[in-house]
Amino acid sequence: MTSKPRLAQSRIRYAAANPPCTMRFTPQALQKIVTLRERLGGSFNHAVNVAVDEFDDAAIAAIHVHSYDQGLREGVKLARAAAYPADYAAAFNLFRVTVPCHSCGQAIELRFDNSSADFVRDVLID
Repeated sequence: MTSKPRLAQSRIRYAAANPPCTMRFTPQALQKIVTLRERLGGSFNHAVNVAVDEFDDAAIAAIHVHSYDQGLREGVKLARAAAYPADYAAAFNLFRVTVPCHSCGQAIELRFDNSSADFVRDVLID
């Protein structure tokens, strides 16, 4: 088995200052980078660095805020969907809709599965 050749000190310093990074690109993003590389006449690495350097701190902050807001909206949507049945049952037990009977005056509970209560429910909700 052969041993690896000894690296020069300059190569070690360069590798420490410029660590490698593996990335995967969508075909559209890769095509943009290839086009940028051809226009600049440099390497693939140079084209990626130029593209990344175009982002300023405000653009990165805007992307972060948008991502946070989108994640928050999705999280709220999922939490509401999961909590709705339990909250609905608790609220239904606390706040039952009743109307007095027109003949005897006793309270009649309106249930949402009762088709005769549709009109009253629509008037009360709207």
